[in-house]
Amino acid sequence: MTFGKEFTRAVEQKQIAQQDAERARFTVEKAEQERQANVIRAEGEAESADMIAKALDKCGDGLIKIRIIEAAKEVCAFKFLTHFRLHKLLPTSRESCTFQAEVKESKAMEKTHQIYY
Repeated sequence: MTFGKEFTRAVEQKQIAQQDAERARFTVEKAEQERQANVIRAEGEAESADMIAKALDKCGDGLIKIRIIEAAKEVCAFKFLTHFRLHKLLPTSRESCTFQAEVKESKAMEKTHQIYY
């Protein structure tokens, strides 16, 4: 039994339409999940901000001071590590002088780094 070209084309078009409909359903479901995730995230952030505000009212600004210290420690560590990695020994006729200057500078930065830890 052989089907005509038009029938075969109609079956193919139906399959394509079904696939397009399935793809559209998937897109709608994905958008709905993203919307729900955004709502949940926003509710969590609002609740977190409310809890922090209540804690500040009740206990003072100790948490903020701790976070400031933690942020300063991270910045110092980053600056120290970045400087240490980027600072290269330049080949000169006075290599030992350059190296000694580097060691002194590194030790000074280590002391600064230790203050925050």
